[in-house]
Formats: sequence, C-alpha cells, structure tokens
Amino acid sequence: MWTVIIEARRGYSKHPETMRWRGHLPAMAARHDLIVAEMTRRGYNHRSPLAHADRLARGEVVFPPTIAPIDNMRALLAAKQQKTLS
Repeated sequence: MWTVIIEARRGYSKHPETMRWRGHLPAMAARHDLIVAEMTRRGYNHRSPLAHADRLARGEVVFPPTIAPIDNMRALLAAKQQKTLS
C-alpha cells in the first residue's frame, strides 16, 4: 500500500483501504513502526523499510519519483506547506 501511494502505482490505487491512507503517510509510517516494535518483541525479523518514511514522519514534502514536478514547483509547494504550519 505504501509503495502504491508513494510511487503513484496503479495496482490497488482505488482500493478503499489505500484511499483511506492517502494524505496520512506520516501516520502510516508511525503505525508501521509500532508493528515493527511488536514483531521484534515477539522475536520476528523485520526487513520491510518504508521508502522516505523518515522524511514523511518529519512532515517534509516527498514527491514520488515517477511524477516529480520541476524544482521550482517543489520550492513553491514546500514554502506553502511551511506557511500553513506556521
């Protein structure tokens, strides 16, 4: 589900559970971390890191590589996000 959203893939993109997580990737990353902690506590191995999860958890703008806008647009969107957070 993470990859479908982050990389704008078509498979399962319209699935209700995928749609529920759109716009909530920091929460999905936090949930993943909690599940990993529980898996580790139970003795399981974890080998599924999330792409860009650390940046999303900090609230940074992360664009999928397949639909990345030009650098100018990135700067405008990042500035808009900073203004909204202030």
